[in-house]
Amino acid sequence: MNNLRNQILEVDELSYRAFTEVLRNSTSKPGFLHLMIKDCFSSYQLRQTMVYLKKAMAKQTERKWGKTLNYQWLSRFDQQENTKFHRDNAADESVLILGYEPSAIPSRLFIADHVAFARANQLSPTEFFDEYNPLLTDLGKLLKQHLTEVKGFKHDHFNILIINNSDSDLTYGVLHKALMLEQDPQKPRIVNSMMLHLVDASKSEVSLDEHRFLITDKVDK
Repeated sequence: MNNLRNQILEVDELSYRAFTEVLRNSTSKPGFLHLMIKDCFSSYQLRQTMVYLKKAMAKQTERKWGKTLNYQWLSRFDQQENTKFHRDNAADESVLILGYEPSAIPSRLFIADHVAFARANQLSPTEFFDEYNPLLTDLGKLLKQHLTEVKGFKHDHFNILIINNSDSDLTYGVLHKALMLEQDPQKPRIVNSMMLHLVDASKSEVSLDEHRFLITDKVDK
């Protein structure tokens, strides 16, 4: 997506793509969606775009499932530590939206489809973590046939990555991993994080945290 600055009309299309490709119920879909923004932008516009996408995706889930997407958390932090393949500690039916600001720190992002592995080994999506403890298992090695690098990710551009973070039989999650090619505390790598969880549509929220997320200049370490 070359330009999300004037994306009000585009958000509905993007939210449909996110619903079908991210909130999947088949491993024929990737379980994530990457958007790289090439044109001039700002951190505030990035976060506003994330909020637009959240609200448009909630309309999709309300129409299809009678469930909406509420915030579980919102944060903004400097990430320079490598991670292992993992799902963030959130609700069983959850979506993670990450907004990356331009950085001088080169990095790579990877997705692992543990549900595809589970299906190939006669496990349900929710049985995978019963069989394979991420703290004791080299998931990169175990899932090597089901790994995808986020190829379009450019560390010196604004990027948005929408990830199905679920551990559910309703919608199939994926695992994610970040690899830093350099680390330098003098060169920030700012990530805006939005964790959403599916709840009954009658529990739609008005969040003060959303307003703080949109206007803050604070970056957690």
